[in-house]
Amino acid sequence: MEPVDEHELTEAIAYALWRNHQARPRRKSLDETRHYARTVVAHLKLCGMSVVQREPRPLHKTPE
Repeated sequence: MEPVDEHELTEAIAYALWRNHQARPRRKSLDETRHYARTVVAHLKLCGMSVVQREPRPLHKTPE
């Protein structure tokens, strides 16, 4: 598995923060939240951390 692209990771973090009103910065727009997410991603990179995306789990099947 390859590490997730920086831009993709930034967008995922920004969207998660934007959707969660309690976790995001006081700013309200998605663009301003992206700036906050870029700071988080830059810090993760500085710490030597990388994120990999796992394969999707199989869909849950109900017994027939």
